Amino acid sequence: MQVRSAMETIKAELKVNTTSLSSSIRTRICASDDRPSSATIGWVGAVLLGLVFGTLVLTDAVNVITFIVSRVSKQA
Repeated sequence: MQVRSAMETIKAELKVNTTSLSSSIRTRICASDDRPSSATIGWVGAVLLGLVFGTLVLTDAVNVITFIVSRVSKQA
């Protein structure tokens, strides 16, 4: 029984608050990257995503406009 209480005391003394560890704090902080290559890759990725989604939206917009024009011309 005495050993168990000694173990609990030691365990309580050695316990560390994990939210105050530097590794926990660093997970919530973004590190800036000033390398030109990383900025270029980011811009290229953003442009490619924009082109893909822009193409999809424009294709649908053309179909919608064609549909509306055909509906209006049938009613007139």
